[in-house]
Amino acid sequence: MRGLGWTGLLPIAAMLASCGSDPMSSEAVLDEAASLEKPRAGLYLTETELVSFEVPGLPPEEADRFRTQMGGLAASPQESCVTQEQADKGFEDLLKTIGEGINGLTCGFEEFTTDPPQVDAVLVCEGAAAMKAEIAFAGTADAVSMDMTMDMEASSPLIPGQSMEMAFAVSAERIGDCAPGP
Repeated sequence: MRGLGWTGLLPIAAMLASCGSDPMSSEAVLDEAASLEKPRAGLYLTETELVSFEVPGLPPEEADRFRTQMGGLAASPQESCVTQEQADKGFEDLLKTIGEGINGLTCGFEEFTTDPPQVDAVLVCEGAAAMKAEIAFAGTADAVSMDMTMDMEASSPLIPGQSMEMAFAVSAERIGDCAPGP
Protein backbone atom coordinates (compact mmCIF):
# COMPACT_ATOMS: atom_id res chain seq x y z
CA MET A 1 0.00 0.00 0.00
CA ARG A 2 1.64 3.20 -1.12
CA GLY A 3 1.68 5.60 1.77
CA LEU A 4 1.19 2.86 4.33
CA GLY A 5 -2.49 3.40 4.91
CA TRP A 6 -2.42 7.08 4.15
CA THR A 7 -3.04 6.65 0.42
CA GLY A 8 -6.45 8.22 0.86
CA LEU A 9 -4.75 11.45 1.92
CA LEU A 10 -2.64 11.96 -1.20
CA PRO A 11 -5.31 12.66 -3.83
CA ILE A 12 -7.25 14.83 -1.43
CA ALA A 13 -4.22 16.87 -0.41
CA ALA A 14 -3.19 17.16 -4.06
CA MET A 15 -6.46 18.87 -4.96
CA LEU A 16 -5.54 21.96 -2.98
CA ALA A 17 -2.71 24.45 -3.30
CA SER A 18 -1.45 27.13 -0.90
CA CYS A 19 1.32 29.10 0.64
CA GLY A 20 2.15 29.82 4.26
CA SER A 21 5.11 30.37 6.53
CA ASP A 22 8.45 28.67 5.97
CA PRO A 23 7.99 24.92 5.93
CA MET A 24 9.88 22.53 8.18
CA SER A 25 12.88 20.81 6.65
CA SER A 26 12.37 17.30 5.30
CA GLU A 27 14.87 16.06 7.84
CA ALA A 28 12.93 17.59 10.75
CA VAL A 29 9.66 16.02 9.55
CA LEU A 30 11.28 12.60 9.05
CA ASP A 31 12.97 12.79 12.46
CA GLU A 32 9.63 13.52 14.12
CA ALA A 33 7.87 10.76 12.14
CA ALA A 34 10.53 8.25 13.19
CA SER A 35 8.90 8.15 16.64
CA LEU A 36 5.77 6.58 15.12
CA GLU A 37 5.37 2.84 15.16
CA LYS A 38 6.11 1.41 11.71
CA PRO A 39 3.17 -0.30 10.05
CA ARG A 40 3.08 -4.06 9.68
CA ALA A 41 3.29 -5.47 6.20
CA GLY A 42 -0.06 -6.72 4.95
CA LEU A 43 -3.35 -5.90 3.27
CA TYR A 44 -5.05 -2.67 4.38
CA LEU A 45 -8.52 -1.31 3.84
CA THR A 46 -8.67 2.48 3.54
CA GLU A 47 -11.94 4.39 3.84
CA THR A 48 -12.44 8.10 3.20
CA GLU A 49 -15.52 10.12 4.11
CA LEU A 50 -16.33 13.68 3.06
CA VAL A 51 -17.50 15.21 6.34
CA SER A 52 -18.17 18.76 5.17
CA PHE A 53 -17.85 20.88 2.04
CA GLU A 54 -18.57 24.60 1.95
CA VAL A 55 -18.08 27.13 -0.82
CA PRO A 56 -19.52 30.48 0.28
CA GLY A 57 -20.98 32.33 -2.67
CA LEU A 58 -21.62 29.23 -4.76
CA PRO A 59 -25.26 28.71 -5.78
CA PRO A 60 -26.79 25.75 -3.89
CA GLU A 61 -27.18 23.60 -7.05
CA GLU A 62 -23.51 24.01 -7.94
CA ALA A 63 -22.44 23.41 -4.35
CA ASP A 64 -24.41 20.15 -4.36
CA ARG A 65 -22.73 19.11 -7.63
CA PHE A 66 -19.24 19.82 -6.25
CA ARG A 67 -20.11 18.11 -2.96
CA THR A 68 -21.15 15.03 -4.94
CA GLN A 69 -17.89 15.11 -6.92
CA MET A 70 -15.81 15.47 -3.77
CA GLY A 71 -17.81 12.72 -2.09
CA GLY A 72 -16.92 10.50 -5.05
CA LEU A 73 -13.31 10.51 -3.86
CA ALA A 74 -14.55 8.62 -0.85
CA ALA A 75 -17.15 6.50 -2.61
CA SER A 76 -15.72 3.08 -1.93
CA PRO A 77 -13.13 1.57 0.39
CA GLN A 78 -9.77 0.78 -1.20
CA GLU A 79 -7.62 -2.27 -0.49
CA SER A 80 -3.88 -2.01 -0.89
CA CYS A 81 -0.85 -4.01 0.07
CA VAL A 82 2.04 -2.77 2.22
CA THR A 83 5.11 -4.80 1.35
CA GLN A 84 7.74 -5.63 3.94
CA GLU A 85 10.11 -3.19 2.19
CA GLN A 86 7.52 -0.38 2.48
CA ALA A 87 6.77 -1.27 6.10
CA ASP A 88 10.48 -1.15 6.96
CA LYS A 89 10.59 2.47 5.73
CA GLY A 90 7.67 3.54 7.90
CA PHE A 91 6.12 6.77 6.67
CA GLU A 92 9.28 8.06 4.96
CA ASP A 93 8.16 7.71 1.32
CA LEU A 94 4.73 9.19 1.97
CA LEU A 95 6.12 12.20 3.81
CA LYS A 96 8.75 12.81 1.15
CA THR A 97 6.10 12.69 -1.58
CA ILE A 98 3.83 15.14 0.23
CA GLY A 99 6.72 17.40 1.25
CA GLU A 100 8.07 17.58 -2.30
CA GLY A 101 4.67 18.44 -3.73
CA ILE A 102 2.04 16.59 -5.70
CA ASN A 103 0.68 17.15 -9.20
CA GLY A 104 2.78 20.23 -9.80
CA LEU A 105 2.11 21.76 -6.39
CA THR A 106 4.83 22.98 -4.08
CA CYS A 107 4.09 21.79 -0.55
CA GLY A 108 5.72 21.76 2.84
CA PHE A 109 4.83 20.94 6.41
CA GLU A 110 4.43 24.06 8.51
CA GLU A 111 3.96 21.82 11.54
CA PHE A 112 4.49 18.11 12.15
CA THR A 113 4.36 16.76 15.69
CA THR A 114 3.91 13.31 17.14
CA ASP A 115 3.17 11.89 20.56
CA PRO A 116 2.70 8.28 19.46
CA PRO A 117 0.25 7.23 18.34
CA GLN A 118 -0.98 10.85 17.95
CA VAL A 119 -0.03 12.80 14.80
CA ASP A 120 -0.75 16.49 14.21
CA ALA A 121 0.41 18.31 11.11
CA VAL A 122 -0.26 21.36 8.98
CA LEU A 123 0.58 21.17 5.29
CA VAL A 124 0.78 24.27 3.08
CA CYS A 125 1.16 24.25 -0.70
CA GLU A 126 1.40 26.63 -3.65
CA GLY A 127 -0.08 26.15 -7.05
CA ALA A 128 -1.23 27.84 -10.21
CA ALA A 129 -3.92 30.53 -10.37
CA ALA A 130 -2.92 32.09 -7.03
CA MET A 131 -4.54 29.22 -5.19
CA LYS A 132 -3.72 28.98 -1.49
CA ALA A 133 -4.62 26.29 1.02
CA GLU A 134 -3.85 24.92 4.42
CA ILE A 135 -4.52 21.31 5.35
CA ALA A 136 -4.57 20.35 9.02
CA PHE A 137 -4.16 16.65 9.85
CA ALA A 138 -5.02 15.25 13.28
CA GLY A 139 -5.32 11.65 14.33
CA THR A 140 -3.53 8.46 15.23
CA ALA A 141 -1.30 5.96 13.44
CA ASP A 142 0.00 2.67 14.79
CA ALA A 143 1.30 -0.62 13.41
CA VAL A 144 -2.08 -1.84 12.12
CA SER A 145 -4.37 1.18 11.76
CA MET A 146 -4.68 4.87 11.07
CA ASP A 147 -7.51 7.31 11.81
CA MET A 148 -7.07 10.86 10.57
CA THR A 149 -9.16 13.96 10.05
CA MET A 150 -8.20 16.50 7.43
CA ASP A 151 -9.51 20.05 7.61
CA MET A 152 -8.80 22.09 4.49
CA GLU A 153 -9.20 25.74 3.67
CA ALA A 154 -8.45 27.01 0.18
CA SER A 155 -8.68 30.35 -1.55
CA SER A 156 -8.29 31.38 -5.17
CA PRO A 157 -9.76 33.91 -7.56
CA LEU A 158 -11.03 30.87 -9.51
CA ILE A 159 -13.22 29.67 -6.62
CA PRO A 160 -16.68 31.28 -6.52
CA GLY A 161 -16.68 33.42 -3.40
CA GLN A 162 -12.86 33.15 -3.42
CA SER A 163 -12.72 30.37 -0.79
CA MET A 164 -13.79 26.86 0.16
CA GLU A 165 -13.55 24.57 3.18
CA MET A 166 -13.65 20.79 3.31
CA ALA A 167 -13.20 18.15 5.97
CA PHE A 168 -12.44 14.47 5.42
CA ALA A 169 -12.18 11.51 7.77
CA VAL A 170 -9.72 8.83 6.63
CA SER A 171 -9.12 5.47 8.24
CA ALA A 172 -7.03 2.47 7.33
CA GLU A 173 -6.89 -0.91 9.01
CA ARG A 174 -4.82 -4.01 8.40
CA ILE A 175 -7.23 -6.74 7.34
CA GLY A 176 -4.86 -9.61 6.62
CA ASP A 177 -1.89 -10.67 4.57
CA CYS A 178 -1.29 -9.58 1.00
CA ALA A 179 -2.10 -12.05 -1.77
CA PRO A 180 0.97 -14.01 -2.89
CA GLY A 181 2.81 -12.37 -5.78
CA PRO A 182 3.30 -13.87 -9.22
